[in-house]
Amino acid sequence: MKRISKKWALIACIVITSLVMVLEFIVSAIANSLMLYSDALHMLGHNFALVISFIAILIAEKRGNHKVEYVAALVNGLSLLFFVAYILIDGIKHLIDPSSILAMETMMVALVGLAVNLLTALILFKSGLEDLNTKSTFLHLLADTFSSVAVIGGSIIIYYTNFFIIDALLSIVVAVVIAKWSLGLIRHSIKVLSKPVVLSAP
Repeated sequence: MKRISKKWALIACIVITSLVMVLEFIVSAIANSLMLYSDALHMLGHNFALVISFIAILIAEKRGNHKVEYVAALVNGLSLLFFVAYILIDGIKHLIDPSSILAMETMMVALVGLAVNLLTALILFKSGLEDLNTKSTFLHLLADTFSSVAVIGGSIIIYYTNFFIIDALLSIVVAVVIAKWSLGLIRHSIKVLSKPVVLSAP
């Protein structure tokens, strides 16, 4: 199987993710869905991660120092925690004061988001996942996929039961899982970056 260039893979993922992210933000406001808003917010974080990874690859190629890619992975891990905190705060607010959502509209857009996550996963997989930088963006993508599945499941439950509090509950579950993944990524990045650079003899 012919590999895709990492740079072109990241560019394709950035464009695709941006389009769906805007759609999710718009529909989440119309449908009043915290689940979909959380998914869109995390997709924004995923897009940020893609851009950071792309810039890191350009710098690494220009300067010949690939440690910058580990810095990008660390930044991506920290950005995940930022979005986790935001989702948790919003989720707790909606637990205290749950509101109705348009379940069918939320589910349809989440299905589009899931399809996009699977497509971008395939693109990144074909570019290779050997380095931590690319793995960190792939981790963002996995978290997005998990989030989309949760939104779809929650929308189905709400559609048939009107159990609106599931919107906030699933958002909190998604945030906790993403936090666990991001902490692992941060620990790995710091471990690599803390190792001394060994210069080869001339």
